[in-house]
Amino acid sequence: MKNIKRLLLVGSLALTLMAAIAITIVTATGQTLKPVTLNAGDNITVNCNNGKILVTNSNEGVTLKCAGAPVIEGFVGVSEGASLLGTVNIEVKVQSGSSPISLVIFDLFQGTKRLDSRNEASPPYFYYGANQGKPNGWDTTKLPDGDYSLLVTANSTDGQSSNARINFIIKNAALPPATTTPPATTDKGVCGESSEMWHPPVVTGTDGKPCNTGHEHGDEPPKWISDAGYMVMFHGHFSTSPLENTAKHAAMKGFSTRFGDTDVYFRIHAASNPLDHSARYHSYEVWARDSSGAVSHWQGWNNTGDPITDRIVRRQGVESSVRPIMLVVDQTSLAQGIGCEQWYSTTARWSWDFGWTICGATTFYTPGENTTASDQSTWKLTGSLGGTRRLEAAWYIFRAHPTGKFYATQFGDIVSGLNDAKCSATSVKYGVTYQNVCLEQYIAPTMKQVSFPNNAIQKDFDVTGVKIPN
Repeated sequence: MKNIKRLLLVGSLALTLMAAIAITIVTATGQTLKPVTLNAGDNITVNCNNGKILVTNSNEGVTLKCAGAPVIEGFVGVSEGASLLGTVNIEVKVQSGSSPISLVIFDLFQGTKRLDSRNEASPPYFYYGANQGKPNGWDTTKLPDGDYSLLVTANSTDGQSSNARINFIIKNAALPPATTTPPATTDKGVCGESSEMWHPPVVTGTDGKPCNTGHEHGDEPPKWISDAGYMVMFHGHFSTSPLENTAKHAAMKGFSTRFGDTDVYFRIHAASNPLDHSARYHSYEVWARDSSGAVSHWQGWNNTGDPITDRIVRRQGVESSVRPIMLVVDQTSLAQGIGCEQWYSTTARWSWDFGWTICGATTFYTPGENTTASDQSTWKLTGSLGGTRRLEAAWYIFRAHPTGKFYATQFGDIVSGLNDAKCSATSVKYGVTYQNVCLEQYIAPTMKQVSFPNNAIQKDFDVTGVKIPN
Protein backbone atom coordinates (compact mmCIF):
# COMPACT_ATOMS: atom_id res chain seq x y z
CA MET A 1 0.00 0.00 0.00
CA LYS A 2 1.27 3.43 -0.91
CA ASN A 3 0.80 6.44 1.38
CA ILE A 4 1.29 9.72 -0.50
CA LYS A 5 1.06 13.06 1.34
CA ARG A 6 0.80 16.52 -0.17
CA LEU A 7 1.34 18.62 2.94
CA LEU A 8 -0.65 21.89 2.78
CA LEU A 9 -1.08 22.07 6.62
CA VAL A 10 -4.06 21.71 8.99
CA GLY A 11 -7.27 19.72 8.32
CA SER A 12 -7.21 16.53 6.23
CA LEU A 13 -9.20 14.37 3.81
CA ALA A 14 -8.40 10.66 3.36
CA LEU A 15 -9.57 8.62 0.35
CA THR A 16 -9.49 4.83 -0.03
CA LEU A 17 -9.83 3.79 -3.68
CA MET A 18 -11.08 0.47 -5.06
CA ALA A 19 -9.85 0.98 -8.67
CA ALA A 20 -7.08 2.81 -10.52
CA ILE A 21 -7.87 6.53 -10.58
CA ALA A 22 -6.10 9.82 -11.30
CA ILE A 23 -6.14 12.55 -8.63
CA THR A 24 -5.27 16.18 -9.25
CA ILE A 25 -4.58 18.48 -6.30
CA VAL A 26 -5.17 22.25 -6.59
CA THR A 27 -3.89 24.56 -3.84
CA ALA A 28 -5.71 27.59 -2.47
CA THR A 29 -3.52 29.86 -4.63
CA GLY A 30 -4.62 28.07 -7.78
CA GLN A 31 -1.41 26.04 -8.25
CA THR A 32 -2.01 22.61 -9.78
CA LEU A 33 0.26 19.91 -8.37
CA LYS A 34 1.45 16.96 -10.42
CA PRO A 35 -1.40 14.41 -10.90
CA VAL A 36 -1.13 11.23 -8.86
CA THR A 37 -2.47 7.87 -10.10
CA LEU A 38 -3.62 5.44 -7.44
CA ASN A 39 -4.45 1.77 -7.76
CA ALA A 40 -7.14 -0.17 -5.93
CA GLY A 41 -6.52 -0.21 -2.21
CA ASP A 42 -4.13 2.78 -2.20
CA ASN A 43 -4.66 5.66 0.26
CA ILE A 44 -3.94 9.38 -0.11
CA THR A 45 -4.04 11.98 2.65
CA VAL A 46 -4.30 15.68 1.75
CA ASN A 47 -3.96 18.40 4.39
CA CYS A 48 -5.56 21.79 3.75
CA ASN A 49 -4.51 25.01 5.48
CA ASN A 50 -7.27 27.36 6.78
CA GLY A 51 -10.05 26.00 4.65
CA LYS A 52 -11.76 22.87 3.40
CA ILE A 53 -11.22 20.37 0.60
CA LEU A 54 -13.65 20.48 -2.30
CA VAL A 55 -14.06 17.30 -4.40
CA THR A 56 -14.94 17.39 -8.11
CA ASN A 57 -15.51 14.19 -10.11
CA SER A 58 -14.98 13.97 -13.85
CA ASN A 59 -14.23 11.35 -16.54
CA GLU A 60 -10.55 12.13 -16.09
CA GLY A 61 -10.55 11.39 -12.37
CA VAL A 62 -11.00 13.30 -9.12
CA THR A 63 -9.85 16.86 -8.40
CA LEU A 64 -9.22 17.91 -4.82
CA LYS A 65 -9.09 21.65 -4.17
CA CYS A 66 -7.86 23.24 -0.98
CA ALA A 67 -10.38 26.10 -0.71
CA GLY A 68 -9.07 29.02 1.36
CA ALA A 69 -11.56 31.03 3.43
CA PRO A 70 -12.02 34.80 3.04
CA VAL A 71 -9.88 36.96 5.31
CA ILE A 72 -11.45 39.85 7.25
CA GLU A 73 -8.62 42.36 7.45
CA GLY A 74 -10.30 44.84 9.79
CA PHE A 75 -12.79 47.66 10.29
CA VAL A 76 -12.67 51.28 9.14
CA GLY A 77 -14.74 53.97 10.88
CA VAL A 78 -14.87 52.22 14.25
CA SER A 79 -12.29 50.77 16.65
CA GLU A 80 -12.66 48.27 19.49
CA GLY A 81 -14.42 49.89 22.44
CA ALA A 82 -14.95 53.20 20.64
CA SER A 83 -17.81 55.59 21.45
CA LEU A 84 -20.06 56.41 18.48
CA LEU A 85 -22.50 59.27 18.02
CA GLY A 86 -24.55 60.72 15.17
CA THR A 87 -24.21 59.26 11.68
CA VAL A 88 -21.18 57.01 11.19
CA ASN A 89 -19.70 55.07 8.26
CA ILE A 90 -18.49 51.59 9.23
CA GLU A 91 -16.64 49.62 6.56
CA VAL A 92 -15.14 46.15 6.76
CA LYS A 93 -12.12 45.27 4.63
CA VAL A 94 -12.33 41.74 3.23
CA GLN A 95 -9.74 39.79 1.23
CA SER A 96 -11.00 36.88 -0.85
CA GLY A 97 -9.58 33.40 -0.30
CA SER A 98 -9.44 30.83 -3.06
CA SER A 99 -12.78 32.02 -4.48
CA PRO A 100 -14.49 35.42 -4.87
CA ILE A 101 -16.58 36.95 -2.08
CA SER A 102 -20.29 36.24 -2.58
CA LEU A 103 -21.83 38.05 0.39
CA VAL A 104 -20.86 40.02 3.48
CA ILE A 105 -23.39 39.93 6.33
CA PHE A 106 -23.55 42.58 9.08
CA ASP A 107 -25.33 41.54 12.30
CA LEU A 108 -25.85 44.17 15.01
CA PHE A 109 -26.13 42.87 18.59
CA GLN A 110 -26.99 44.37 21.95
CA GLY A 111 -25.66 41.73 24.29
CA THR A 112 -26.89 38.42 22.86
CA LYS A 113 -29.92 39.96 21.15
CA ARG A 114 -29.59 40.50 17.41
CA LEU A 115 -31.18 43.83 16.46
CA ASP A 116 -30.40 44.07 12.77
CA SER A 117 -29.01 42.04 9.88
CA ARG A 118 -27.91 43.50 6.54
CA ASN A 119 -26.31 41.94 3.46
CA GLU A 120 -23.83 43.50 1.05
CA ALA A 121 -22.96 41.70 -2.18
CA SER A 122 -20.27 43.98 -3.60
CA PRO A 123 -17.45 46.18 -2.28
CA PRO A 124 -17.02 48.57 -0.61
CA TYR A 125 -18.68 46.69 2.27
CA PHE A 126 -20.35 49.33 4.47
CA TYR A 127 -22.89 48.70 7.22
CA TYR A 128 -26.07 50.19 5.66
CA GLY A 129 -24.51 49.93 2.20
CA ALA A 130 -23.09 52.37 -0.31
CA ASN A 131 -24.22 54.12 -3.46
CA GLN A 132 -21.60 54.52 -6.20
CA GLY A 133 -18.91 53.92 -3.61
CA LYS A 134 -20.21 56.51 -1.13
CA PRO A 135 -21.52 55.15 2.20
CA ASN A 136 -25.20 55.64 3.01
CA GLY A 137 -24.29 56.11 6.67
CA TRP A 138 -25.70 54.56 9.84
CA ASP A 139 -27.70 56.91 12.06
CA THR A 140 -26.88 55.75 15.59
CA THR A 141 -29.40 58.20 17.10
CA LYS A 142 -32.14 55.68 16.25
CA LEU A 143 -30.86 53.41 19.04
CA PRO A 144 -30.60 54.03 22.79
CA ASP A 145 -27.17 54.63 24.27
CA GLY A 146 -25.39 51.50 25.43
CA ASP A 147 -23.00 48.66 24.55
CA TYR A 148 -23.29 47.07 21.10
CA SER A 149 -21.31 44.78 18.83
CA LEU A 150 -21.20 44.21 15.09
CA LEU A 151 -20.60 40.66 13.83
CA VAL A 152 -19.41 40.50 10.22
CA THR A 153 -19.47 37.27 8.22
CA ALA A 154 -17.76 37.06 4.82
CA ASN A 155 -18.91 34.24 2.53
CA SER A 156 -17.19 33.04 -0.65
CA THR A 157 -18.69 31.44 -3.76
CA ASP A 158 -17.24 28.04 -2.81
CA GLY A 159 -19.04 27.97 0.53
CA GLN A 160 -16.23 29.16 2.77
CA SER A 161 -16.81 31.81 5.43
CA SER A 162 -14.98 33.86 8.06
CA ASN A 163 -16.24 36.24 10.71
CA ALA A 164 -15.07 39.00 13.00
CA ARG A 165 -16.75 40.95 15.78
CA ILE A 166 -16.14 44.47 17.04
CA ASN A 167 -17.54 46.01 20.24
CA PHE A 168 -18.43 49.68 20.69
CA ILE A 169 -20.57 52.08 22.70
CA ILE A 170 -23.29 54.36 21.38
CA LYS A 171 -23.21 57.67 23.28
CA ASN A 172 -25.64 60.06 21.66
CA ALA A 173 -26.39 61.70 24.99
CA ALA A 174 -23.24 63.66 24.22
CA LEU A 175 -24.86 65.19 21.12
CA PRO A 176 -25.88 68.85 21.45
CA PRO A 177 -29.57 69.72 20.95
CA ALA A 178 -30.68 70.44 17.38
CA THR A 179 -30.73 74.21 17.94
CA THR A 180 -27.05 74.51 18.88
CA THR A 181 -23.82 74.04 16.94
CA PRO A 182 -23.94 70.71 15.05
CA PRO A 183 -21.36 67.99 15.64
CA ALA A 184 -18.34 67.73 13.39
CA THR A 185 -19.08 66.04 10.07
CA THR A 186 -17.13 65.26 6.94
CA ASP A 187 -20.01 66.64 4.84
CA LYS A 188 -19.67 70.42 4.77
CA GLY A 189 -21.25 73.08 2.62
CA VAL A 190 -19.58 76.05 0.92
CA CYS A 191 -19.51 78.02 4.18
CA GLY A 192 -18.45 75.12 6.38
CA GLU A 193 -22.03 74.46 7.47
CA SER A 194 -23.19 70.94 8.30
CA SER A 195 -24.91 69.08 5.48
CA GLU A 196 -26.80 66.94 7.98
CA MET A 197 -28.56 69.52 10.12
CA TRP A 198 -30.72 72.61 9.73
CA HIS A 199 -28.96 75.89 9.10
CA PRO A 200 -30.06 79.38 7.95
CA PRO A 201 -29.27 80.68 4.43
CA VAL A 202 -26.52 82.89 5.87
CA VAL A 203 -24.08 81.47 8.41
CA THR A 204 -20.79 82.53 9.95
CA GLY A 205 -18.13 81.30 7.55
CA THR A 206 -14.79 79.75 8.39
CA ASP A 207 -13.25 83.25 8.28
CA GLY A 208 -15.71 84.49 10.91
CA LYS A 209 -17.68 86.61 8.43
CA PRO A 210 -21.28 86.21 7.13
CA CYS A 211 -21.42 83.66 4.33
CA ASN A 212 -24.27 82.78 1.91
CA THR A 213 -24.79 79.01 1.82
CA GLY A 214 -26.74 79.30 -1.44
CA HIS A 215 -29.83 77.49 -0.12
CA GLU A 216 -32.21 77.42 2.84
CA HIS A 217 -34.02 74.81 4.89
CA GLY A 218 -37.19 76.64 5.92
CA ASP A 219 -38.09 76.78 9.60
CA GLU A 220 -35.63 75.87 12.31
CA PRO A 221 -36.69 72.82 14.36
CA PRO A 222 -38.53 74.02 17.49
CA LYS A 223 -36.97 73.41 20.88
CA TRP A 224 -39.81 71.17 22.04
CA ILE A 225 -38.48 68.47 19.68
CA SER A 226 -35.00 68.38 21.24
CA ASP A 227 -36.57 68.65 24.71
CA ALA A 228 -38.40 65.42 23.89
CA GLY A 229 -35.09 63.70 23.09
CA TYR A 230 -35.20 63.88 19.29
CA MET A 231 -32.59 65.32 16.95
CA VAL A 232 -33.79 66.62 13.59
CA MET A 233 -31.37 65.38 10.93
CA PHE A 234 -31.55 66.34 7.27
CA HIS A 235 -29.76 63.14 6.28
CA GLY A 236 -29.94 59.68 7.77
CA HIS A 237 -31.45 56.21 7.76
CA PHE A 238 -34.74 57.61 6.40
CA SER A 239 -33.14 59.07 3.24
CA THR A 240 -34.27 57.78 -0.15
CA SER A 241 -30.64 57.82 -1.32
CA PRO A 242 -27.26 59.39 -0.49
CA LEU A 243 -28.20 62.16 -2.94
CA GLU A 244 -30.31 63.65 -0.15
CA ASN A 245 -27.09 64.72 1.53
CA THR A 246 -25.44 65.98 -1.65
CA ALA A 247 -27.28 67.02 -4.82
CA LYS A 248 -30.71 66.97 -3.17
CA HIS A 249 -29.65 68.38 0.20
CA ALA A 250 -31.01 71.85 -0.62
CA ALA A 251 -34.50 70.35 -1.06
CA MET A 252 -34.79 69.47 2.64
CA LYS A 253 -37.33 71.92 4.08
CA GLY A 254 -38.65 72.41 7.59
CA PHE A 255 -42.14 73.74 8.29
CA SER A 256 -43.19 74.63 11.84
CA THR A 257 -46.75 75.59 12.68
CA ARG A 258 -49.72 74.96 14.95
CA PHE A 259 -52.92 73.26 13.80
CA GLY A 260 -55.66 73.77 16.41
CA ASP A 261 -54.08 72.82 19.75
CA THR A 262 -51.36 70.66 18.15
CA ASP A 263 -47.84 71.89 17.33
CA VAL A 264 -46.32 70.22 14.27
CA TYR A 265 -42.97 70.25 12.51
CA PHE A 266 -42.58 68.70 9.07
CA ARG A 267 -39.19 67.85 7.58
CA ILE A 268 -39.97 67.32 3.90
CA HIS A 269 -37.78 66.63 0.89
CA ALA A 270 -39.43 68.68 -1.86
CA ALA A 271 -38.15 71.22 -4.39
CA SER A 272 -39.45 72.39 -7.78
CA ASN A 273 -36.72 71.22 -10.14
CA PRO A 274 -36.18 68.30 -12.57
CA LEU A 275 -34.04 66.32 -10.11
CA ASP A 276 -36.89 66.18 -7.61
CA HIS A 277 -39.63 65.78 -10.23
CA SER A 278 -37.86 62.64 -11.47
CA ALA A 279 -38.36 60.63 -8.27
CA ARG A 280 -41.54 58.92 -7.10
CA TYR A 281 -40.51 58.68 -3.44
CA HIS A 282 -39.24 61.45 -1.16
CA SER A 283 -38.43 61.26 2.54
CA TYR A 284 -40.46 62.95 5.26
CA GLU A 285 -40.56 63.22 9.04
CA VAL A 286 -43.27 64.68 11.26
CA TRP A 287 -43.19 65.60 14.93
CA ALA A 288 -46.40 66.58 16.72
CA ARG A 289 -46.85 67.88 20.26
CA ASP A 290 -50.44 67.39 21.38
CA SER A 291 -52.32 69.33 24.04
CA SER A 292 -51.05 66.98 26.77
CA GLY A 293 -47.45 67.86 25.91
CA ALA A 294 -46.67 64.39 24.48
CA VAL A 295 -44.53 64.36 21.33
CA SER A 296 -45.22 61.86 18.53
CA HIS A 297 -42.88 61.04 15.65
CA TRP A 298 -43.58 59.61 12.17
CA GLN A 299 -41.02 58.99 9.40
CA GLY A 300 -40.85 57.29 6.04
CA TRP A 301 -41.18 57.87 2.31
CA ASN A 302 -44.06 59.71 0.67
CA ASN A 303 -45.26 58.77 -2.80
CA THR A 304 -45.66 61.69 -5.22
CA GLY A 305 -46.64 59.58 -8.21
CA ASP A 306 -45.02 58.32 -11.38
CA PRO A 307 -42.23 60.68 -12.54
CA ILE A 308 -43.69 60.82 -16.06
CA THR A 309 -47.41 60.04 -16.12
CA ASP A 310 -48.23 61.83 -12.84
CA ARG A 311 -46.48 65.09 -13.65
CA ILE A 312 -49.43 67.17 -14.86
CA VAL A 313 -49.05 70.74 -16.06
CA ARG A 314 -51.28 73.26 -14.32
CA ARG A 315 -53.82 75.17 -16.37
CA GLN A 316 -56.25 77.90 -15.42
CA GLY A 317 -59.66 76.41 -14.58
CA VAL A 318 -58.49 72.78 -14.76
CA GLU A 319 -58.22 70.59 -11.65
CA SER A 320 -56.97 66.98 -11.70
CA SER A 321 -58.64 64.44 -9.40
CA VAL A 322 -55.75 61.97 -9.50
CA ARG A 323 -53.77 61.42 -6.27
CA PRO A 324 -50.88 61.14 -5.61
CA ILE A 325 -49.79 63.61 -8.24
CA MET A 326 -47.53 66.55 -8.89
CA LEU A 327 -48.99 69.61 -10.58
CA VAL A 328 -46.09 71.35 -12.30
CA VAL A 329 -45.63 74.74 -13.94
CA ASP A 330 -44.56 75.41 -17.51
CA GLN A 331 -44.26 78.68 -19.44
CA THR A 332 -47.93 78.63 -20.41
CA SER A 333 -48.90 78.16 -16.75
CA LEU A 334 -46.89 81.19 -15.73
CA ALA A 335 -48.37 83.22 -18.58
CA GLN A 336 -51.83 82.36 -17.15
CA GLY A 337 -50.74 83.66 -13.75
CA ILE A 338 -50.03 80.25 -12.21
CA GLY A 339 -46.59 80.09 -10.60
CA CYS A 340 -47.21 77.62 -7.77
CA GLU A 341 -46.24 73.97 -8.03
CA GLN A 342 -48.35 71.53 -5.97
CA TRP A 343 -47.21 68.19 -4.58
CA TYR A 344 -49.83 65.75 -3.31
CA SER A 345 -48.48 62.79 -1.38
CA THR A 346 -49.62 59.48 0.04
CA THR A 347 -47.97 57.79 3.00
CA ALA A 348 -48.96 54.86 5.24
CA ARG A 349 -52.62 54.74 6.31
CA TRP A 350 -51.56 55.26 9.93
CA SER A 351 -49.40 58.27 9.04
CA TRP A 352 -50.15 61.70 7.56
CA ASP A 353 -51.83 62.92 4.39
CA PHE A 354 -50.20 66.11 3.22
CA GLY A 355 -49.87 68.47 0.31
CA TRP A 356 -46.97 70.82 -0.36
CA THR A 357 -47.19 73.94 -2.52
CA ILE A 358 -44.15 75.89 -3.74
CA CYS A 359 -44.63 79.48 -4.96
CA GLY A 360 -43.00 80.41 -7.21
CA ALA A 361 -41.70 77.36 -8.86
CA THR A 362 -37.98 77.64 -9.53
CA THR A 363 -37.88 75.82 -12.88
CA PHE A 364 -40.23 75.43 -15.82
CA TYR A 365 -41.41 71.86 -16.34
CA THR A 366 -40.44 70.31 -19.69
CA PRO A 367 -41.68 66.85 -20.85
CA GLY A 368 -38.79 64.39 -20.87
CA GLU A 369 -36.72 66.42 -18.40
CA ASN A 370 -36.10 63.22 -16.41
CA THR A 371 -33.51 62.06 -18.93
CA THR A 372 -31.16 64.96 -18.14
CA ALA A 373 -32.34 65.83 -14.61
CA SER A 374 -28.87 65.52 -13.07
CA ASP A 375 -27.44 68.06 -15.55
CA GLN A 376 -28.38 71.45 -14.12
CA SER A 377 -27.34 73.23 -17.32
CA THR A 378 -30.49 71.79 -18.93
CA TRP A 379 -32.85 73.25 -16.32
CA LYS A 380 -35.08 76.11 -17.49
CA LEU A 381 -35.15 78.66 -14.66
CA THR A 382 -38.17 80.84 -13.90
CA GLY A 383 -36.19 83.42 -11.94
CA SER A 384 -38.09 82.62 -8.72
CA LEU A 385 -36.56 81.04 -5.61
CA GLY A 386 -39.51 79.11 -4.17
CA GLY A 387 -39.58 81.14 -0.97
CA THR A 388 -43.37 80.95 -0.41
CA ARG A 389 -44.67 77.55 0.66
CA ARG A 390 -47.97 76.14 1.87
CA LEU A 391 -48.50 73.02 3.97
CA GLU A 392 -51.80 71.12 4.13
CA ALA A 393 -51.65 68.21 6.55
CA ALA A 394 -54.10 65.78 8.15
CA TRP A 395 -53.85 62.89 10.60
CA TYR A 396 -57.02 60.93 11.27
CA ILE A 397 -57.72 59.33 14.63
CA PHE A 398 -60.30 56.90 13.21
CA ARG A 399 -57.77 55.18 10.93
CA ALA A 400 -56.30 52.04 12.48
CA HIS A 401 -52.90 52.87 13.98
CA PRO A 402 -50.58 51.60 16.71
CA THR A 403 -49.76 53.71 19.75
CA GLY A 404 -46.46 53.88 21.56
CA LYS A 405 -43.18 52.87 19.98
CA PHE A 406 -43.20 50.61 16.92
CA TYR A 407 -41.25 50.01 13.70
CA ALA A 408 -42.25 50.14 10.05
CA THR A 409 -40.56 50.02 6.67
CA GLN A 410 -40.14 53.23 4.72
CA PHE A 411 -43.33 52.27 2.87
CA GLY A 412 -45.31 52.00 6.11
CA ASP A 413 -45.43 48.20 6.52
CA ILE A 414 -45.42 47.59 10.28
CA VAL A 415 -42.83 45.04 11.46
CA SER A 416 -42.10 43.30 14.76
CA GLY A 417 -38.79 45.12 15.32
CA LEU A 418 -35.39 45.77 13.81
CA ASN A 419 -34.61 42.05 13.61
CA ASP A 420 -37.79 41.34 11.61
CA ALA A 421 -36.97 39.43 8.41
CA LYS A 422 -38.64 42.14 6.36
CA CYS A 423 -36.00 44.67 7.51
CA SER A 424 -33.26 42.90 5.56
CA ALA A 425 -35.50 42.01 2.61
CA THR A 426 -36.60 43.99 -0.43
CA SER A 427 -39.91 45.36 -1.66
CA VAL A 428 -41.07 45.76 -5.25
CA LYS A 429 -43.03 48.96 -5.81
CA TYR A 430 -44.31 49.88 -9.27
CA GLY A 431 -41.83 47.52 -10.92
CA VAL A 432 -38.80 48.79 -8.97
CA THR A 433 -36.99 46.78 -6.28
CA TYR A 434 -36.03 48.71 -3.13
CA GLN A 435 -33.99 47.60 -0.13
CA ASN A 436 -36.26 47.80 2.91
CA VAL A 437 -35.34 50.22 5.68
CA CYS A 438 -37.02 49.80 9.07
CA LEU A 439 -37.67 53.05 10.91
CA GLU A 440 -38.73 53.78 14.49
CA GLN A 441 -42.14 55.43 14.95
CA TYR A 442 -43.95 56.74 18.02
CA ILE A 443 -47.59 57.77 18.32
CA ALA A 444 -48.64 59.02 21.75
CA PRO A 445 -51.98 57.63 23.03
CA THR A 446 -53.01 61.26 23.62
CA MET A 447 -52.47 62.33 19.98
CA LYS A 448 -55.59 64.05 18.59
CA GLN A 449 -56.90 64.32 15.07
CA VAL A 450 -55.64 67.09 12.80
CA SER A 451 -57.97 67.76 9.87
CA PHE A 452 -59.97 70.33 7.93
CA PRO A 453 -60.64 73.19 8.45
CA ASN A 454 -57.67 74.03 10.68
CA ASN A 455 -54.96 72.15 8.81
CA ALA A 456 -53.37 74.48 6.23
CA ILE A 457 -51.07 77.49 6.37
CA GLN A 458 -48.88 79.43 3.93
CA LYS A 459 -45.61 81.15 4.90
CA ASP A 460 -42.81 83.18 3.35
CA PHE A 461 -39.24 82.06 4.04
CA ASP A 462 -35.93 83.90 4.05
CA VAL A 463 -34.14 83.27 0.72
CA THR A 464 -31.19 85.63 1.25
CA GLY A 465 -28.33 84.67 -1.05
CA VAL A 466 -30.19 81.60 -2.34
CA LYS A 467 -29.30 80.10 -5.71
CA ILE A 468 -30.87 77.25 -7.65
CA PRO A 469 -31.28 74.46 -6.68
CA ASN A 470 -33.21 75.43 -3.58
